[in-house]
Parts: sequence; structure tokens; C-alpha cells
Amino acid sequence: MAHPVICYGVTIKSNGKVLGYTGDSKLTKNVENIAKKSTFLIADGAFLQKDFNENKPHMSAIQVAKIAKRYKVKTVISHIGYNYLDEEVTSEVNNYLDFVSVAKEDTVYNV
Repeated sequence: MAHPVICYGVTIKSNGKVLGYTGDSKLTKNVENIAKKSTFLIADGAFLQKDFNENKPHMSAIQVAKIAKRYKVKTVISHIGYNYLDEEVTSEVNNYLDFVSVAKEDTVYNV
């Protein structure tokens, strides 16, 4: 993945389904490849668009939402900045809620 510290993305296949995980990363072809193979994706969306620029080492929530829609993959946005409220992130990706949700502690997601 593209991050200042070595990070890995993975796909895990089981029973005909694929769980994808981007790890910490900027938007790259590797992220796209993981997304298009996945049945369910957990993706690093650390920033709101207002705080994002191409020099950041993570994707924005809206970038993750657009990937989810492009590949029609159910996605959980993870690694959200500590300074953002869930409502802020949800509001930013409001047009993509058929594909994405914001990660919440103690939540179980079915793949």
C-alpha cells in the first residue's frame, strides 16, 4: 500500500465471498484491485474532504465511498480521524449510503 510506514492490504476468501482490507493507504491501483475483488471491503478513510490533500498518507471518506460505488461493494469506512464525529463522516458520504457505512466500535458486520 502507499503509506510512509509499511502497510499491507489483504483479501480473505471463504465460502465464495471475499473480505477486502486496504490497511493504511493513499488511493492506489492496489486499493482499486482489492475493492474490485471484494464482496465486503474495510477501507481507510481517515479524512473529510475539507482536510484532505494528495500529500496525506490516507484516503478521504468520500474517496472510499466513490470506490465502493464504482465496484458495487458493501464497504465500511475505517481509521476515521479522532477529531471527526460519526455524523460528520456520514453526512459527507450521504449520497453513497447504499454502499458505505461508518465503522462503529462493537459492531458486527456480516460479509
